[in-house]
Amino acid sequence: MKRKRILPLLLCAALVLSLLPCAALAAEPAQAQSAAVSVLDPSEHSAAPKSSAGALVNYRGGESAPNWRRILLESFESPGRSEGMPEYTAIDGEGGNARPRDFTAAAAAAQRLKELGLFRGVGTNPDGSTNFDLERSLLRTEALVMLIRLLGKEDEALSGKWKHPFTDVPQWADKYIGYAYEKKLTNGISATKFGTGAASSRMYLTFVLRALNYSDAAGADFEWDSPERLAASVGILPEGVDTENFLRADVVLISEAALSAKLKNSSTTLLEKLISQEDDKGPQYAVPVWTDVYSREMRLKTADELYFLIYTASMNLVPEFEIRLANEAYDEYFEGDDKYMTQYVNLGSTYSEYDYQTESFSIRIEYSVYLQLQGLIFNRSAVESYVSKEVKDYDAAMRAILDKIITPGMTDRQKVKAVHDYMVVNYKYDTEYESGKYGDETYAFHGLLKNGTGVCQAYAELFYILMCYEDIECYFVPGLADGGTGEYGLHAWNVVYVDGGYYHVDVTFDDPVPDRGGAISYRYFLKTDEEMKKDHVW
Repeated sequence: MKRKRILPLLLCAALVLSLLPCAALAAEPAQAQSAAVSVLDPSEHSAAPKSSAGALVNYRGGESAPNWRRILLESFESPGRSEGMPEYTAIDGEGGNARPRDFTAAAAAAQRLKELGLFRGVGTNPDGSTNFDLERSLLRTEALVMLIRLLGKEDEALSGKWKHPFTDVPQWADKYIGYAYEKKLTNGISATKFGTGAASSRMYLTFVLRALNYSDAAGADFEWDSPERLAASVGILPEGVDTENFLRADVVLISEAALSAKLKNSSTTLLEKLISQEDDKGPQYAVPVWTDVYSREMRLKTADELYFLIYTASMNLVPEFEIRLANEAYDEYFEGDDKYMTQYVNLGSTYSEYDYQTESFSIRIEYSVYLQLQGLIFNRSAVESYVSKEVKDYDAAMRAILDKIITPGMTDRQKVKAVHDYMVVNYKYDTEYESGKYGDETYAFHGLLKNGTGVCQAYAELFYILMCYEDIECYFVPGLADGGTGEYGLHAWNVVYVDGGYYHVDVTFDDPVPDRGGAISYRYFLKTDEEMKKDHVW
């Protein structure tokens, strides 16, 4: 018995997101303009977002998409926070109340660790500084994430497919816990529970000692329930650490001390080891090599294995392949979890065939514009020969824009502003989108590049892709917004990670209607969730 599945490009678009009526446009009130830059109120730009045969990475609210830099296309739709990573978000009912103490030294250490990418905050304080939440207890999940970072294995953890038996692990921590379990870094508190409560000082000291290559297996170097003596002797238990009322402030002090501690039986410090590991990562780090993953004789047993193989094919723009696939894996992939069909739909135009008797599975793919761009951005040397002339032209146009506006030494914040300002000045909102003058192009990033005009989806797509070129963490946010009419309409904007937190950027609303040339608004530039919730819903 054979099954055939044909998914043309236009059908992909229809499956991802149906077109809906657009909200009304409201012209913005006039504002006094300064001599240099005009700061204006927003206008309503609410054409319904339309699929472009491939969903962008959507903002999850406070959650960094797994290995986001390597996944240009994947749908994330659950709402939430945006101020900082979820493992550092306060959780009701967990964490003790700290007794009064001086957090000055810990705050300084936290800032230094942040600059190294080892410690992140929960948001931004009113003065613009990062809120590290130092007075809260450390959670077990947070402790494990810190261990993985101190081992220099975060990228590996987030880019892999890991399994664990625990039923109490939050979604954001799944890859971390899975990695740690498979690498035998943790066993949890029972066969099915990892444990999500507060971590003790002994647990964290044990983790850090393991990162320094010391072992508690059979008491080789220390006992897991009494690590204090060894921790003090190797210099990772500095003055000021409170091992009884153990807080995030204490984690910071221990972690910073660990960076200057030497690895067991070595003259190399932990920091030197981490720097060496970063230096060894090539520009294509975490992009799977097709020939290392695929062989025609391979037999896949699960839908997840097929998911990873198709992901690898898409990263390398492999046009076709054939494998053996278990019946149950085929059924689960095409009839099970939505994530599988989302991946399949986003590929572009596809033709697949499966034989239940021989277990033969074959697929041919004409990749979508977005997946071709993904390949150029993250795996250029491997995929350039497979990319269409159309996509190469888009690529050249966007690289020319960035060459013009991005200069050496710019911070991520400055780059975000440069792209924001360029788009506001050089493009205008398509107020006549309902007439169909520009067809589907008005909904797509390439419509802005070609015609200089488009709707909110085109703005958000182009901003997102330009951020990917600059390796700045960015998400596409579909939702609703009120631009001044009092009514909410379909809308799209972005979230970026800069200055230690996640912030919203709505380039569309910052581009005045009618267009005013060089006038730029910053009303929706780098805004927190609370600020954005005033007239946006996601």
